[in-house]
Amino acid sequence: MSAILQHLTEGTKKREEGLAMKARVTHFTRSAYKVMPWKNGAGSTTELFISPRGASVQSGFDWRISLARVPASGPFSSFPGYHRTIMLLQGEPMRLVHEGHGTHTLQALQPYAFHGAWITEGILSGGPVEDFNVMMREDLGQAHVDVHQVREDTPFPTRSAPLQFIWCWSGAATVEVQTMRHSLKEQESLLIEEGADITIHPESATSVFIIVSITPHSG
Repeated sequence: MSAILQHLTEGTKKREEGLAMKARVTHFTRSAYKVMPWKNGAGSTTELFISPRGASVQSGFDWRISLARVPASGPFSSFPGYHRTIMLLQGEPMRLVHEGHGTHTLQALQPYAFHGAWITEGILSGGPVEDFNVMMREDLGQAHVDVHQVREDTPFPTRSAPLQFIWCWSGAATVEVQTMRHSLKEQESLLIEEGADITIHPESATSVFIIVSITPHSG
């Protein structure tokens, strides 16, 4: 288990004992993201975050958040032991064909979850697409993806979770975490550990925020 998940597990126990936890916030700009080929070499991916730090898809990891550009129809990389959530960001709908597990058509900004061990092929209905991906080790915890399309001056709270990764796909915002305020510009992100009482204050006419909530298994 990575240091982050270990810290969150310990924090959960402290909260259950009635102890307050101070949030830890890390701000990422575009320059912090890493571009690399897919595990199967069929496309490219932009890694927004991976835990533990320094891990890779080849060496193994606890959880990972990334963007992927899909240039053509073809097979998905296999990730046994991981739970995957994928969401179309740009492009025409893409159909996922799971061998022995049916099919699903991805629509824009609608998260879809499936098992990483499933043999899966992506079928494009038009040109290249871009999607948002989350992978979480099934034995360590759960990941949930929320999408918020909001207008300026419409602040909203986030889901309650020990860890949240907030990515500003478009627009800008001030993110209030407990008593701290953090500026978030387009394509930037915040990793918030133990962040109770998080409120996002949009600052653009229209903004889109994608929030990944991580909850480790207890015990």
